[in-house]
Amino acid sequence: MASPATAVDPPRSTTPFSLSGRASALFNARRASRAPTIIPRTSAISRQDLIASAERIYFRYLSPAANTPGSSENHEIYLPPSLRIHSFPLSSTQEPKTAAEMSIMAQIPDMFHSQKEYVFRAMEQDAFPRFLRAKAFGNLTPVSALVRLIVGLVVLWIGLSAGFSLIFLDVHPKSKRFFLFLPFSIAVLLLISHQYELDPILVFLGQSESTPFRTLRIREPYVKKLLIGRAIWVTVLVCAGVAALTLLFWAVPGHRL
Repeated sequence: MASPATAVDPPRSTTPFSLSGRASALFNARRASRAPTIIPRTSAISRQDLIASAERIYFRYLSPAANTPGSSENHEIYLPPSLRIHSFPLSSTQEPKTAAEMSIMAQIPDMFHSQKEYVFRAMEQDAFPRFLRAKAFGNLTPVSALVRLIVGLVVLWIGLSAGFSLIFLDVHPKSKRFFLFLPFSIAVLLLISHQYELDPILVFLGQSESTPFRTLRIREPYVKKLLIGRAIWVTVLVCAGVAALTLLFWAVPGHRL
């Protein structure tokens, strides 16, 4: 048997229940406040540790906000009446003694299993698809998309006015009409960006809006791949729309009124 001086520490666990006394530098007070159900330990987990962990889960996520000790925030998860837990049956300050308490103690590992499954299904079927529509299929906020719509319509009106002026004033040389691609490019880009809630220029720069007109770098490779694919499609539509409008106004014969 190895002596304490020569013993080798076993590999550290990758779970929150790490068994090394050398706590990670990342595990600080801020982390603990954000994830209060983690049990830092240097010894075996006791019954009271399990009860305290379950109790913190209950008070943080399952009880009404008014029952959360020392907290002004509401972290309560909405659950259907059949899954709600109105009170926590044990106390982390005293050992379970009665047979009923010991029976409840044995159920602690699976106490919130039904609630966990419900939350997972809700996230999978509702929250995750909405997240994909908002962030993985587009990179604009609704306010920013609306601004692009308004500006795009104004620029399109300017481009059409200039185009019809060149036609009905029969301006020569006719090649001057090709400069209409400038307002048409801006207008079509803004209008299609509003339609898809996606700005291809921002995507190619690796940016996505978090709040109106404030961007963050896209770090998730899967989301970036989806956005680049949609940005290429939007770019193709913009190029096709600009080419069609420019060639149309170039091909129409001039007629001075």
